[in-house]
Amino acid sequence: MGLRERIRDALNEVDYPISKEDLVAHVERRRADDDVVAAIRACPLGDYANFTEVIGAVPLDPAPERTASERAEQARHGPKRVAQHERDIPPDPRQF
Repeated sequence: MGLRERIRDALNEVDYPISKEDLVAHVERRRADDDVVAAIRACPLGDYANFTEVIGAVPLDPAPERTASERAEQARHGPKRVAQHERDIPPDPRQF
């Protein structure tokens, strides 16, 4: 079984959305193998809405178990992050 499938198995009872910290705690409670725990720990901080976002954030090394389509899927579906300075800031109500 490849890493992607082992991650899916370890996360099959997760209630989304979930933070990275809660993901790590979940896979540790489930006693997932070391590769799965390390992969989840390597994800960027943030909240994940579903498994697709999680697997898109996992820094999977190119390996024989990953096909070109899986690598492309990871590139397409990684979590969308916006830097703090790029976020929309509501107008100051005192200006109106």
